[in-house]
Amino acid sequence: MHFVLSKQLDQFTGSIGLALRHYENVLCEAKKERSAAEVDKRSGMEPAVLNWLYQTKFWQQNKSNLEIIPQFEIGKYLKQLDKTYEHPMYRVDFLLVVRGDGLRERKVILEYDGFLEHFAELPGINETNYADYYSEEDVYRQHVLEGYGYRFLRINRFNVGKNPVQTLNQRLFDLLAKERKHNSAIESIHSAIEGLQNGNLKECPKCKEVRPLADFQNAALASGYSRFCVACRQKGSNAEANAPF
Repeated sequence: MHFVLSKQLDQFTGSIGLALRHYENVLCEAKKERSAAEVDKRSGMEPAVLNWLYQTKFWQQNKSNLEIIPQFEIGKYLKQLDKTYEHPMYRVDFLLVVRGDGLRERKVILEYDGFLEHFAELPGINETNYADYYSEEDVYRQHVLEGYGYRFLRINRFNVGKNPVQTLNQRLFDLLAKERKHNSAIESIHSAIEGLQNGNLKECPKCKEVRPLADFQNAALASGYSRFCVACRQKGSNAEANAPF
């Protein structure tokens, strides 16, 4: 998103000024490395994970296109996107947003799985079978979020490796090298957002539907386009024609 301004940012007032300052803040925050103080204070490993990430070649080579958000309230975010979202208000350890490679934003959830908190039936668990011992709640949660197009990178005592920085670095490169598969619902949302941004789509304020721009064409107006879609205009005309006198 690019903003071309005719004056200094602090000279804009009202809702436009608020919106511009919001996006400026988003941009500034995205450029910052997050502090270990922002992670879950109950976790002894999340600060270590953040430190490992910043040491990886993956981060060093791509940090201008990366954003890491600790303790991201993903449930609230998805509820804003999808009004039918009825799952718990999940929070994830880290959300890693990858931009700028010619593809849509890729979003990766980084989780550190504490042994007692995330694994069931503990006897017999080891580095070869730990994936079979995740709790039912963890498995369900991951499936829900993967269904919305997120990828998971789970870190725990079994897969952290002897060199955590090197292991995390390789796993990130491997994960993002794979072809991204989008959930159809999220793909539809992304398409609608892009259509609204590039002017190919428009939301009708009466029916609240996002429709192709052609549905708003009206040769009777100087602008060539009506505020309401053709379906709503036709309904209004029919209502007037059938009104009793």
